[in-house]
Amino acid sequence: MFIHTQSTPNPESLMFHPDASWEFLKPEIFAAIMDFYSSGEPLFLYSQAAASKNTAIHDDDSETVAMIKELLETRIRPAVQDDGIENMLMYYVPEVKGVEQEMDAKDEEAELSGQVE
Repeated sequence: MFIHTQSTPNPESLMFHPDASWEFLKPEIFAAIMDFYSSGEPLFLYSQAAASKNTAIHDDDSETVAMIKELLETRIRPAVQDDGIENMLMYYVPEVKGVEQEMDAKDEEAELSGQVE
């Protein structure tokens, strides 16, 4: 399979364009998506549950993997949560000068009725 690429303004990223093989991949991709939906698994995990699932230390983890997971859970994740998305975006994308929350009518209604956490 050949993947055509195109450069972007960011020199560290590329834009990918599928070629004729998309006609062969499309049914496989849709089948995988439909298999997932028919499995009954939840589409989204709560962020805390997903985070703890990914960094849970298991008996078969090596000492190094266990140490990395512990660092992610105790140092990295709290630092990122404290620092926020704005600082991360401003660090990685110098053109970003600020981040503002944009809410649709449903979000605004929920906030006014006190349903937003």
